[in-house]
Amino acid sequence: KNYRLYSKIWKKPKNPYEKLRMVNEIKIINKFGLKNKKELWKIQYFLGKIKRLSGKVAREISSTKNIELQKNSILWFCFKFNLLNETREELNHVMGINLNQLLNRRLQSFLKNSGIAKTSHEARILILHRHVEIGSQITNKPGMLVRRDNEWTVKLSNMTIVYGISLKKHNKNSSIKSK
Repeated sequence: KNYRLYSKIWKKPKNPYEKLRMVNEIKIINKFGLKNKKELWKIQYFLGKIKRLSGKVAREISSTKNIELQKNSILWFCFKFNLLNETREELNHVMGINLNQLLNRRLQSFLKNSGIAKTSHEARILILHRHVEIGSQITNKPGMLVRRDNEWTVKLSNMTIVYGISLKKHNKNSSIKSK
């Protein structure tokens, strides 16, 4: 019997020592600044769930209310997180979403791509130290997916800006003393 009361959020690969897969995982981890392979496996499992569900809905011939509801919810999710445009409104386009698109929607990657942080590792540190806010809400989750309507509200928190200014003054004074 399965006594688990929760659903899985990640899955290990079947062959853990496949060289090509391991090399590709390391490249992706370094490119997007992920903490470990488990974070990558979570995103891969999530993407697989979306694709599996959209394929199941696309194969259904009968046009029942439940199928239409699932189709619209999948398309709305992809539109909400800017994975699909308004012009690409079919489930076939959901099957074309790749791992890089989903990883670019993470808050950590979004900070790097928007220029708030210079590197993905710096972005991760800023997020974990609670220096980033979305709207008026401070967040410390680097893996959070940024919604389309929240893109323009992502910024450094006010306390960070004050702290950053005082830190710059301190660095200027310490460089003068060292000369």
